[in-house]
Amino acid sequence: PIAKTITWWYVASGEYIPRKTITYDLIGKRWAQHPYRQAIASSAVGVDSNGKLHLIVTDSTNGKAWYAEGATDGVPSSSPGAYTAAAPLNNTTVITVNEPLPTSGAGLVGAMLYRPDTGEECVITANNASKMTLGTALRTDPTLGEAMYVGAIPWTVTTNWWVGRGLQDKKRPVHLALKLSPSSTGSVKVYLYLDFSATPYVFTNPDAADYPDGVTIVDGRNYITVDLDAGQSDGFVPIPMPEDWGRSMRAKVVCESPAGDMRLLDVSFAVEDPAQEAQETAE
Repeated sequence: PIAKTITWWYVASGEYIPRKTITYDLIGKRWAQHPYRQAIASSAVGVDSNGKLHLIVTDSTNGKAWYAEGATDGVPSSSPGAYTAAAPLNNTTVITVNEPLPTSGAGLVGAMLYRPDTGEECVITANNASKMTLGTALRTDPTLGEAMYVGAIPWTVTTNWWVGRGLQDKKRPVHLALKLSPSSTGSVKVYLYLDFSATPYVFTNPDAADYPDGVTIVDGRNYITVDLDAGQSDGFVPIPMPEDWGRSMRAKVVCESPAGDMRLLDVSFAVEDPAQEAQETAE
């Protein structure tokens, strides 16, 4: 590679978002510091049209920088990602699992253990073929067969607020388009937010007959489940939107399981004809 670096964004004293970086050049064996005019507001890992991984760094002006093609979360390829708790269970720092753990090299040291039942995340500090030692104790003992994941789980992609042609009119997109690498498998949850609310929209009276294969919307639930193994395989999933009108909308896609090969390319709201955007009218 032309460059191979590790970069840390940090928050300076008196500020609340990162505006400066410390970078270590692995090839040149040197350190550097870089200030940014606009503070870095968020980052995510995504893929390009060829399926290559990139780190996307976004500042407060929605500018984007692409780094580190081929980046990974550091989990050995021999790790299946998903594990289930096994006896003995009376320990919150040493976790025994049924599946074999990778032990070559550093094993899983430094990787994150994610416990979906409670939302806890802990760093793995050591492991052998059947046990993981955690840097922070779990709040409770695991239960027999409880699912636990190792890796960058969960990952989340959140869209900007979509306002269509402007906030002056209420509108209703036809669907939310998930665009993925056609080889993607696994499942995700999709949350919808209306009118700058921080609370996810709760779906009511869904009509299952209108849903693509793999898309599940349950009455009273605040998210949509998309199972790529049971639905679309061409890299495009149109998710029907609710009947409610809104001035602004945002979607959040959350992958809670490492099972499968999930590569999300884009998330966007869509109307049938962009030139004739649907708008609410008085009866």
